[in-house]
Amino acid sequence: MKKVTIIIVGYNSWHYLQENLASLEFLKEDKDVEILYVDNGSTDETISAIEYSYPNVRMICCMDNNGVAAAKNIGIVNALPSEYLLFLDSDTVFNQSAYEAMIAYMDENPDVGLCSCKLRGQSGEIQQSCRRFPRIRHIVKAYIHDVSLRCNMELFKKDYQATIYDMNQTEPFEVDYTIGACHLIRRTAQIAVGFWDEKFFFGLDDADFCFRMKREGYKVVCIPQVCIQHAYEYNTTTTQKFFSMQTWKKICGFCHYFKKVRLKKYAAIKHKIHLPLRKKS
Repeated sequence: MKKVTIIIVGYNSWHYLQENLASLEFLKEDKDVEILYVDNGSTDETISAIEYSYPNVRMICCMDNNGVAAAKNIGIVNALPSEYLLFLDSDTVFNQSAYEAMIAYMDENPDVGLCSCKLRGQSGEIQQSCRRFPRIRHIVKAYIHDVSLRCNMELFKKDYQATIYDMNQTEPFEVDYTIGACHLIRRTAQIAVGFWDEKFFFGLDDADFCFRMKREGYKVVCIPQVCIQHAYEYNTTTTQKFFSMQTWKKICGFCHYFKKVRLKKYAAIKHKIHLPLRKKS
């Protein structure tokens, strides 16, 4: 059995994966670690570039982009037996200090099912990656605020303090959920929780998974003593078109999340895996 399977999901993201995979080179000779890349139907040079530059990385190639949650499930199904699953976004830059600290903490705390670390943007700012479970009023007010800015108005002020945790803490602390850029998950906890809900194309799949993790009796923890780089700025709809497909899929995810909360359907759901895989020629 492996100690860790690292699962990276990407879509046309070789420009990020170059740094991401390079940052994992310290694990290249570690026989207890498997690196698995799940490609979500990329049409750029990602697949050929990884085959050439990182032959030690195992790849699963999907025909279409059916979302992050679905690709993560493909990674789970195809991962070798391991004690932990480490999910990384393709736009992260990892490091040995974060890896060793998170593994050590999980080894010492069997009641923790998922942990993450501090995230920094490319310009060095601390990202608000640890959040409280979403409430409808906070999301609606935030959306109205962002849209109103486009019209040179400012309706409602974002109540960030009600939705985030203080990232200046110096000791591990329990949270509701952390964004999915970096999740180290105990495999036994993942089995108890089930797969990621594929009805989330992106956004709130992490809140949903952490909610179910807590329902199974496991803790979700942030380790702020270490950090990794995360290129994605946690932006809202101000960077998107009013009626873009991306915005629509995010709204659908919000609706699905709150429908599940209302109907209390947070059992360990064994979601179906439906992504077709692309055969190599």
